[in-house]
Amino acid sequence: MTTATITLRIGRDTLDPQGTLDDATVAAGVDYIASRVVSDLRDDYAEVDATVAGVGGRTSGMTSDGDVIDSRVRGLVQEAYQGWLDTL
Repeated sequence: MTTATITLRIGRDTLDPQGTLDDATVAAGVDYIASRVVSDLRDDYAEVDATVAGVGGRTSGMTSDGDVIDSRVRGLVQEAYQGWLDTL
């Protein structure tokens, strides 16, 4: 059973760099994006361990087989971000 461990670099500075949204909206965006990425990855991996990192983190991913899935995780973050923007 292959699993995935991912780090998601999302926060106020990436979601709202102009600082126009309130804290609750940004927090909801972080939750929306993280849950959507994990859900999408669960189609391929039985278990997904996700960490949301703020400033200083880096969006990345690796499977238990040693495969680097950084590009896939970054693409899913971008898709989820666009989906979140559509909800505003």
